[in-house]
Amino acid sequence: MPVVEQQHTAGGFWALWRTDETEEYLFGRFSKFTPVAAELQYLSGLRNPRRRCEWLAWHVMVRELLGTKVETAYSSDNTPLLKNHPGHISVSHTGDYVALYYSPLPCGIDLERTARDFSKAAPRFLSVAEKDVLCNEDPFSLSLVWCAKEAAYKLARRPALDFSADIFLKALDRESRTMLIALSDGTEIPMAYRSLHGLTLVYTSQP
Repeated sequence: MPVVEQQHTAGGFWALWRTDETEEYLFGRFSKFTPVAAELQYLSGLRNPRRRCEWLAWHVMVRELLGTKVETAYSSDNTPLLKNHPGHISVSHTGDYVALYYSPLPCGIDLERTARDFSKAAPRFLSVAEKDVLCNEDPFSLSLVWCAKEAAYKLARRPALDFSADIFLKALDRESRTMLIALSDGTEIPMAYRSLHGLTLVYTSQP
């Protein structure tokens, strides 16, 4: 379970890990950090083996990158939280990869396979204007907008936000690998992105 990419940001960092270990291996590694009862109870409630592996993977990441005594929990809207450590985290996973973003301010990160077929999902997350521009674009462009809207949704923590009606791509600079997302209430969210290992990764923290 090595870190395959890591980058420091203003006061924080994001890291990308590849996880192809068994659940038993991941649980053994997690158990070395003396997990608290609430964490073990949450884990036991996950019925899907893949979900358990993903959960174990990012919890090992938190302990190894932020400290062995760090405890985690979930907010009422199911956002991952750090209980006894300053700062905020956001988590994303796809296939064998898990991404973690740590920031002193609220943050969001999303990760997706660049080659994923977004043709069926596009009508649900693209605005009318975005469809006109992006539907004939390469798969990377669609994965980029999807991940940006997911990251914005995680940062905003407003369950009622609609991807096509409330979250919009306002600007994209491919040279600097930055984006600007706007919400329907006028909030603007600057973002950065990377393309690596066949994946699209987008991250942001509260401006």
